[in-house]
Amino acid sequence: MVVVAVMAGALLGAGGPTAVIEKVPSKSAQEGKVGGEAQIDWTNRLITVTGMGPLATNVAPALAKVRARRIAIGDALRLLAEAVSGVRVTSETKIANYELVSDDVHLQMTAFVRGQQVIEEKLTEDGIFTVKMVAPLFGGGDNSVASIVLPAIEQTEEPARQAREKEDQEAGRQPVPPVDIPEKPPVAPATPARKPGPYTGLIVDARGFDLMSSMSPKIVRKDETEVWGTVHVSTQFVLQNGIVGWVPNLESAKRSGDNPLIIRAIGCHGSFRANPIVGDDDADLILKENAKSKYLDTFKVCIVKG
Repeated sequence: MVVVAVMAGALLGAGGPTAVIEKVPSKSAQEGKVGGEAQIDWTNRLITVTGMGPLATNVAPALAKVRARRIAIGDALRLLAEAVSGVRVTSETKIANYELVSDDVHLQMTAFVRGQQVIEEKLTEDGIFTVKMVAPLFGGGDNSVASIVLPAIEQTEEPARQAREKEDQEAGRQPVPPVDIPEKPPVAPATPARKPGPYTGLIVDARGFDLMSSMSPKIVRKDETEVWGTVHVSTQFVLQNGIVGWVPNLESAKRSGDNPLIIRAIGCHGSFRANPIVGDDDADLILKENAKSKYLDTFKVCIVKG
């Protein structure tokens, strides 16, 4: 599945994006056929799909509309299933991995996709019937992607990486190095001067890096040791709000409170590049300050990408 990270949403006063959006083009569109698209809004924790159905011209208008709507709903459900399966859970796994190894997860996710309702429908001037569906990544009580897949996370990322490396080797592909620290890091955007603690939360500024979003990212050092990320994911807060906030700019990182500790990333980690890497001194500072105010324990963490 080809995914492209883009900036979308309403504009801020300064002209910046208001959400971290990832577009997932449909297989139909990639094949040059009529087909909608899906997008994952990591900031607002929603998956939105728009299905399309062409209006036939060789039948009565009323019947053509009914058939086009049915096709559009089928297209939207296929798109939603594709988008959900491709959601990165960690930097080494996608939801498809859990559906393959767990019949329970597969059945629950199938029922979840089929249970989504049309929230908007219309007939365009071009004779295309469109329907829109929205599914929650987090939130929604027991009706969310997180409520199904996060309790199933038991394995570490290492087995998944080893399996992928084996697949690459068998296919003659060059394995993706897990650590990606550019020799010439991107120019760091301007950040406010650091205030003294105690800190209300943590912001990892990964702007300029090719960091991808995931449901359960980790913060790691350059030697791949974990700074933070392995958490108990069954808490109601996490199922409602997610483990981190994915935001497009510092101004949007409300989750981290009024006096966050801002740390600049130095690279990306994992096969899917979904874990930010921080320097050793910064890692020590994160843990030192967390010992005082426990912001990591309450998930007051935002990752800025863009």
